[in-house]
Amino acid sequence: MALEEVLRVVPLVVILLMAIGWRGKRAQVQVAGFTGALLAIIFGWLFLDKPLTIPKITSVFVGGITGILGIASVIIYASTAMFVATAGGTRAFVELIQRIFKKRIEVVVGLMVFTQAAAVYMAGCGAANTLITAPLIYSTVGWIPGVVAGLSIVSPTSWTTSPSSAESAVTAKIAGIEVPVYADMMRPFTFFMWAVGIAIAVYSTRRAAQRGLIRPGMVEAQAASPIQQNPAQVASAAVGEEKPLSTMLLRAFPFIFFLIMIVLGPAINQITKQTIFTIISTPFLVIIVTALCLKVHPNKIGEWLIEGGRTILWYLFYAGFFLGFINIIAEIGTFTTLANLVRAVPLQVVVVAAIIIGFAVGVPAGAYTVMVMSLILPVLKEAGIPIWAFGFVNYGIAYGAMISPVQINVAATAHGFKTEIPKVIKNNTPYMPIALVIAIVLSLIAGAMR
Repeated sequence: MALEEVLRVVPLVVILLMAIGWRGKRAQVQVAGFTGALLAIIFGWLFLDKPLTIPKITSVFVGGITGILGIASVIIYASTAMFVATAGGTRAFVELIQRIFKKRIEVVVGLMVFTQAAAVYMAGCGAANTLITAPLIYSTVGWIPGVVAGLSIVSPTSWTTSPSSAESAVTAKIAGIEVPVYADMMRPFTFFMWAVGIAIAVYSTRRAAQRGLIRPGMVEAQAASPIQQNPAQVASAAVGEEKPLSTMLLRAFPFIFFLIMIVLGPAINQITKQTIFTIISTPFLVIIVTALCLKVHPNKIGEWLIEGGRTILWYLFYAGFFLGFINIIAEIGTFTTLANLVRAVPLQVVVVAAIIIGFAVGVPAGAYTVMVMSLILPVLKEAGIPIWAFGFVNYGIAYGAMISPVQINVAATAHGFKTEIPKVIKNNTPYMPIALVIAIVLSLIAGAMR
């Protein structure tokens, strides 16, 4: 590799090394991004005959921010999902499955893990939903390693392919496609990984019950005990009261309805050949259904809907700001240089290698998976790797992050199960490589189907 090619790659390597850190000391992601961009500007002027003017730097940097914040579908869907959760729809669904399946403990746990998967998929955010679901699971069955692992598999699977996540926004932006297209493309594989996580949780619960590690009546006790309410939630009747099943179903219906709309809406559009469900009509219907079923005051609708967008807007701005630095680096030919190195390698080999590299980088630098995606995916795009492969690389990154001490969802899991972060990491360590292998197999199947 010529000196010029090395210099083009150095800024990206510096960002990665600063984000990974050394002996527990890591640079904040934006600081790492700024350092890499500054090196790119200096190298461009002094060595690469790629002088970046201030107007050019401004243009490409701002383009990173506006390009991400301009993806309205992510913001609207995430806000709607948080509105449903704030109104009590997610918690009502958990209460409903506890009521219906209270005699089948493994079914209850499996459906609670499914609830986590669906809630994260709809909201695009893992930690916020983990803080709701994990304590409910813990109070139902306690600490069961396989249940924690199942929860830790479905959560990253959901947020990396959600139509409401910053990760999907960045992936779609880099791939040059719409977020719903990316989400639709990955949905069958996401559902398969849900099934894997749920199966692990159900099997582990059944084994624990057979060994007498789950006390009889724990589900009934949980259903009868007060559940801590989010301060923003609607004041509701005490959980200890025996509610009619019809009432519980009515309160859980908004959660069910929203999930159905996300999954079946695009299919209905294709079947009817009419654009009925869009990024406006679907959330609008969900908001109306939620307001009616959960008796939300009109003033609260606007308040909670806007408040629900706060988290995703923060993530999108975070991602866009970092992507601005990446855009500057791209101007000196960094990703083109790296792509030229892998073009001669067979497609499936590159995809598998990228998934493994993503996993390896996600472990030390998993604080924000969107950052790792911003570093890896542009190389794949420049190398001509098809966009269907991006989602599997994202899986690898996220599964690595679930054994990272700096990943916020790991911290949320530890909090929900009343334990320490190292225990969650130790618990997940045998399971995440298994999830990685499954993701690789799925990528090979997807490649064979193309």
